[in-house]
Amino acid sequence: MFVRTKTFKNKDGSIREYLFICETRREGNKVRQITLANLGRLDSIDTQRTIDNLIDSLAKFSKKRAILNLSKGLFADWAKVYGPVLVFKALWQKTGLKRIISDYAKERKFEFDVSSVIFSMVLGRLLDPLSKLSTQKWLKREVYDEEIDGLRLEHLYRSLDFLKENAENIEDSLYREDLNLFNQGVDLFFFDTTSIKFYGEENSLMKKGHSRDKRPDLNQVVVGIVLRRDGKPISHHIFPGNTVDVIAFKEMITSIKKRFRINRVVFVVDRGMISKENIRLLDKLGLEYIIGVKLRQKKEVKEDVVSRAGRYKEVSKNLFVKEVFLGKKRYIVCLNPIEQIRDSLKRDEIIKRLKEKLKKDPKSLIKNHAYRGLIKIEKDSIKINEEKIKEEERYDGKYILTTNTNLSAEDVALAYRGLFRIERVFRELKSYLEIQPIYHYAERRIEAHIFLCFLALLLEWELAKRLKEIDDKISVHEVIDDLCQVKIVKLRYEETEFLVRTELKGKAYLAFKAVGIRVPPRVIELNVVPTSSFTLKNAHKQ
Repeated sequence: MFVRTKTFKNKDGSIREYLFICETRREGNKVRQITLANLGRLDSIDTQRTIDNLIDSLAKFSKKRAILNLSKGLFADWAKVYGPVLVFKALWQKTGLKRIISDYAKERKFEFDVSSVIFSMVLGRLLDPLSKLSTQKWLKREVYDEEIDGLRLEHLYRSLDFLKENAENIEDSLYREDLNLFNQGVDLFFFDTTSIKFYGEENSLMKKGHSRDKRPDLNQVVVGIVLRRDGKPISHHIFPGNTVDVIAFKEMITSIKKRFRINRVVFVVDRGMISKENIRLLDKLGLEYIIGVKLRQKKEVKEDVVSRAGRYKEVSKNLFVKEVFLGKKRYIVCLNPIEQIRDSLKRDEIIKRLKEKLKKDPKSLIKNHAYRGLIKIEKDSIKINEEKIKEEERYDGKYILTTNTNLSAEDVALAYRGLFRIERVFRELKSYLEIQPIYHYAERRIEAHIFLCFLALLLEWELAKRLKEIDDKISVHEVIDDLCQVKIVKLRYEETEFLVRTELKGKAYLAFKAVGIRVPPRVIELNVVPTSSFTLKNAHKQ
């Protein structure tokens, strides 16, 4: 549809023009222009008023025109992250962290809300790990949280100092918070350590030591984490970078036994982290332990434990166990049938490739580490080592544990399986939560920074636990990613301001469901007194 003019010549030679509304139509194989309306002669109508009135009348039926008209007085001031603020703030309250930190801060009489400032830094570790200077700018520019209006950089640093001074008290209070919910008789805890590298100068905390990052040239700090049986982080411990594991574990165990009044603690550690000397030290210290044993490196395990006859007992899906005693030593043989099949198939594939190489170029195998142990080199030939292959078959799907506890074989196996939780904790501590690099050099700030990461880890664990109660296949990181897409946009129309929430995408709604809060309204007018009880400040309390 379009507007066109038609010109006609009068008998006296003058010209007259008419204004028409026309439309192009196809009739058969021909295209014709059809006149829909004659608006009159151009020289006899008030063009400006008539056309404007016509456009205004037609605009009522045009969505595009209505939006364009509206947009003349509509302005979007900003769009900020909103969903994670509500969800993690709800967890901040439900875990007791807000109340606990506020109670300890009362004595200091801060002129700002310390709990809210610490929460904002923890949120930064979860969503966008940065230096404290960048965190302050990020919070102001990217995050919508009414409770941190007027946040200044000095608030962050003063809160860090407060956090360092009260870290142990906060952990103790959190542990007591759970006593009425958690089985107080449980005495099984998981321990592990990691190292955090620094590019700064050495001091009493930053020392050179055994580096998990393969950077022995750099100073580091050793961080230990203690997990409860269900995987919940309950305490963190910081040691100089040259502290050996067994000393760190001893101090950690001594600390939590005293702080949490635990009579018995069982030390659970992976097979790659303990030596014969360390085991002797654990025995000397009177500590109970469950330790993984290296299958192929311990003679008595290879010759006696693995081959010992006995019936396996089913513990859980894909986990079977049997006990073997060698003198005073107690071993638990664990078998995973799925891993057994996988190991067998993997070895068959290796042997298949090995046979092909033996046919083509056998000499190339001599220095090939991938096939070491699977070949037998004789004077004039290279053959497959059938004896070695049969030996390897004995290890398929198995791992061996040793313990000095009186726990049942089933409990020992399940306890060791729980180590996967702490391995995940450290992967997240160093990658997802970006504990390093650390931008602090003062020891008290380094310790406070690490505790911030611990609190972020705790909130992430709480969300993961609640999500699993809805669906145990849900990925907490996927939900957090979707939650970050829930933003709040500030709009101005003439003299009225609005906050507009973006739509929930993916699995973001599950986060609100998991923590027990309702999704905030899509539109909130800021210039009027709310008629309902809902406000942005109490949204996370619902």
